[in-house]
Amino acid sequence: MPSRSIRIGWATVALLLLVVLTACSHGAIGRGDPGPPVAPATGASASNGGNAVDASNCDPLPLSGSVPSFTGPWAAELDSAYHKACAQVDRDILADGVISAAEIQELTAQYTQCLVNLGFTNVHMNPDGSGSMTAPAGKNMSEMESSAQPCRCATGWFIVGPLYQGMRGNPQNIDIPTIMAECLVRVGVVPAGYTAAKYMADGDSGLFNQPDWYPSTPKGQALAACNADPAHAK
Repeated sequence: MPSRSIRIGWATVALLLLVVLTACSHGAIGRGDPGPPVAPATGASASNGGNAVDASNCDPLPLSGSVPSFTGPWAAELDSAYHKACAQVDRDILADGVISAAEIQELTAQYTQCLVNLGFTNVHMNPDGSGSMTAPAGKNMSEMESSAQPCRCATGWFIVGPLYQGMRGNPQNIDIPTIMAECLVRVGVVPAGYTAAKYMADGDSGLFNQPDWYPSTPKGQALAACNADPAHAK
């Protein structure tokens, strides 16, 4: 079976958070619309959102002890994630309201090793949510998703990882169309005055799927950079 590639960009982070936390306890977090679709990263054999973060078989842990009081732009999302966490490691990381790069690296390593222990090969997972893996022999796509389920539940990577990416790429938790429009202006691929509404309209019209926005083009690379880290892309 060919290697299955997963790619998560900022324009899908809010949707992924919604999928993960809804799957755990039928709740929802995240602000704004997830934005228009973007072309998959060069070399990706598949682009995945919902399936990659399916945690539908993971039950939230019962709450015990005091619950942290979160503050700041991401307080609501942190609180929601804490209450709906499916693994203790989630709550241990979220408790102080800060998700560090070192914590994400450790979760990534744990998730990778868990997949290897289940028979997956060529596993390469990155803290930004991208990665690829080859399913055990004879597994189809559906079986591959089911086989990986225990790792999703045990490591917390699919809850904390997207939240980390969102907090890093959008520290003030600005609505997604606005921060994406601002980023595209900053990197120079759209004119000054480009608005969130225009960004959404361009996505709806399929503009970002046109040849001059393909991943190998300057515009496509700029779009990918904004998707990955809209607050810092240059």
